[in-house]
Amino acid sequence: MPDATVLVSAAISRVGNPDRIVRAWQDAELNLVVCPELLREVRSVLGRPRLRRYISEVEATEYVDLLAAAADVREDPLLVEPVVLADPRDDYLFALAREAGVDFVVSGDKHLTSLQASRPPVVTPAQLVAELERRRLQGNV
Repeated sequence: MPDATVLVSAAISRVGNPDRIVRAWQDAELNLVVCPELLREVRSVLGRPRLRRYISEVEATEYVDLLAAAADVREDPLLVEPVVLADPRDDYLFALAREAGVDFVVSGDKHLTSLQASRPPVVTPAQLVAELERRRLQGNV
């Protein structure tokens, strides 16, 4: 389950690991779980004027609409336990991930990747892409 940073990165650049993750979801190699709060965060970031050089307002809206229509959309989690001391606003990601039973939270943010015992664990986009490649080579995708 990618965080907002990964989803935004995939929207503004068609190269790199975040884009590979979104393409893997579109190819049904993995399940993409989102909730209204995560979609609001992605929409908010993509709405920033400084991102216009990477993505138009129309493209940003279409991207978030695609996520809302095609991803596994869950309700915002009700029970949010403290996990991320550096930024408690990210705690909902772990509550959502646990409720949805996902294997990983995917993030490039150091305050998340440095968590030692999070449940589920945090992996970087590069680590998830490597895992997907490993599964492809083993024929598990």
